[in-house]
Order: sequence, then C-alpha cells, then structure tokens
Amino acid sequence: MTSDKLWSFAIALAAVAGAIAILAVFAHDYPLTPATVPTHFGVTGAPDSYGPRSTFILFPALGGILAAMAVAFWAFGTPSPNDARRLPPILPAIVVLIFAETTWMMFFVETGSFAVALGRATGLGSGVFVGVAIVLATSFVLLGVTLLAVRRPN
Repeated sequence: MTSDKLWSFAIALAAVAGAIAILAVFAHDYPLTPATVPTHFGVTGAPDSYGPRSTFILFPALGGILAAMAVAFWAFGTPSPNDARRLPPILPAIVVLIFAETTWMMFFVETGSFAVALGRATGLGSGVFVGVAIVLATSFVLLGVTLLAVRRPN
C-alpha cells in the first residue's frame, strides 16, 4: 500500500470514528430533548428557527453518508480522466480529508444543537466555526491541486 493510500485509509477511519461519535451523542441526547428544538442557527451561532426534534435524525444520517463517501473514495479513488494526464496521487487523500473534516464538523454542529435544545448553551460553540474554516481551507487546497494538475502539460 502506497503512503498516499495509507494516509487516505487513516483519514477514512477518522471519518468513520466521527460518524460513530455522532451516533453516540444522538443516542444519548435525543431521548432527553423537548418536542421543539432549534433547527437553524444564524451567523452568530444563535438559534433562529425551531422545529420538531425528529429533525435531529439528520445528524447520524448525514454523518453516516459522509463517512461512507470517505471510505468509498479511499477504496476506489477518483475517476480517471479520459485524456493521458495523470492525476496527482495526493488528490484522493484530499477528497477523503474533506469528507472526514465535514463529518467532524457535523459532530460539533450536533453537540451544539443538543446543548441549545437541552438548555446547556445559548448558541453553537466555536468548534463549528473552526470546522467550517478548516473545511473551506482544505477545499481551496483541493481546488489549487486540481487546477495545477489540469494546467500541467502532459
């Protein structure tokens, strides 16, 4: 196994761990929540919309989907282009990293949402905003690597 593939595997495992953490928080906190919970938060992290607690089911569902996509990209990589250009070997690892980071960002959104719903906090914590910044930064790296690969002569 190449070092890039090994790193992708470790990152995919981190995504799976994030999905398991999301499921654990959901299983612990969901039965404790009231019938109406915050379903949307503004840019300051304060809740600005409320709905039924069943919307919290989205957290484990999305966490599972993101982790599955990370594992799929680790296992199958990125599609090969039709032309003779070779993709940078780091590209699949960056894609897997974005899925893993997004899974953990969802974990922080979930814990913040439950904290507000249960009266332990008045808004989302800073972990959500740090997570968004990290995912955006990694996305820009992915964009840069992709653009450099496309512009590279054969």
